[in-house]
Amino acid sequence: MGRVRYAAKNIAFGWMGNVITLFLGAALRQVFINRLGDTLLGISDYYTSILTVLSLAELGISTAFNYSLYGPVARNEVEKVKSYMKLYKKAYRGIAAAIAVIGLAIAPFLKYLIKDTGSVSLRDITICYFIVLFNTVSSYFVAYKYSLANAQQKNYIETNVITITKTITISLQIAGLYFFPNFYLYLVTAVAIELIQKVFVSLYLDKLYPYLKEKE
Repeated sequence: MGRVRYAAKNIAFGWMGNVITLFLGAALRQVFINRLGDTLLGISDYYTSILTVLSLAELGISTAFNYSLYGPVARNEVEKVKSYMKLYKKAYRGIAAAIAVIGLAIAPFLKYLIKDTGSVSLRDITICYFIVLFNTVSSYFVAYKYSLANAQQKNYIETNVITITKTITISLQIAGLYFFPNFYLYLVTAVAIELIQKVFVSLYLDKLYPYLKEKE
């Protein structure tokens, strides 16, 4: 019954989260275009696409991690779970480092990748790129902890955190675009909220699984 209940919660929260973020995302894009124009939106989407490709460095490792945890979690093999989580932590930090290095290597070529920038200067698109890159890389320092919750079929924890974070971020970004239409502010708002989210999630999962903090 526990597995059925968790599965139902995962489906319900997943569906609700997708609906909420879909409508909020559409509203944000419209406000962004009205206040800052479609050039900056195109640049932002392009950066996201680049970093999505870089995220392929993960190569399905998260799926393998979640699968390998099912057995030890079901058998309550705490020591084995701790060993796996320590390995996952190192692996995710390695992935973060790889994405950071490749991302920094791409930076000098932005002027060739983005040719039609309109009135946006090269300095601005470079700074914005570094902000987006930092946000992507920093996410890997917490993401591995979700593996344990997902192995217990508690995927709704990650779903709810993402939904709440996106709701707060998009709401603040829309308000910022109305009153202070600035692309830097738009990006920094997302980074600030997501940094707070990462700290909160790390502390919450450490409290939920206290043995994650044990060094043995």
